Amino acid sequence: MAEIPFVPGVLPEGKSPLRIGDDMAENSTQTYVLTGATGFLGSHLLAALLQRGDRVVVLGRRSAGESLAARIDKLLAWFDLRERSGQIETAEVDLLKPLCGLDPDRYQALCDKAGTIIHCRSEEHTSELQSRQYL
Repeated sequence: MAEIPFVPGVLPEGKSPLRIGDDMAENSTQTYVLTGATGFLGSHLLAALLQRGDRVVVLGRRSAGESLAARIDKLLAWFDLRERSGQIETAEVDLLKPLCGLDPDRYQALCDKAGTIIHCRSEEHTSELQSRQYL
């Protein structure tokens, strides 16, 4: 396992509470499912995964009448990663509904692709208990 570097002085020297497992080590291309990809942390994770060559299934919602795919396309342009758009699949979901609001076949297809799920979604109107109940 590789250690994640932290800002010096935050933790005792040589002590890191987080480690990257073999599934996130360099040169291990896989498919990730990512929520919160349009937020600050999620967008940077998305960019890093794409730059590494991984495939990413982005789960999200429409916002202000704009599709998730259009929102992700804007992020790719901002990160200058439009050439990586073939590595992304978007799915508009509702995380508070059973099967994320998808029909069973679409839900199963997404589950079959998932290697690792990175849940970065944050919304002040959703309790953690509600989110865990349906994922």
